[in-house]
Amino acid sequence: MASGLTRAFRLRFPDKTKDVITIAGDGGTMDIGFSMTMHSWIRGEKFTTIMLDNEVYGNTGGQSSGMSPKGAVLKMAPKGKTSAKCLQQSLPEQPVVSIL
Repeated sequence: MASGLTRAFRLRFPDKTKDVITIAGDGGTMDIGFSMTMHSWIRGEKFTTIMLDNEVYGNTGGQSSGMSPKGAVLKMAPKGKTSAKCLQQSLPEQPVVSIL
């Protein structure tokens, strides 16, 4: 979605710079939407992504996601999630903010 918006703004307003900010949950950013996000970065699209890490697929009523921590008890994982949180070993303790 962000790629389409940035391209549309460049076509509609060629002499102006427009900032595009996307806000999505961890499922849409790191799980289901990760491929689309990566391809946008690879193409050099200029937009900001804010990920809200709620550690669960909220729209499905409690399904565990790659960002759910190991042992999380959720509706779809009543005995606790068996695998570790995605990238848990490499994630910093504090949120990362990058301003370009």
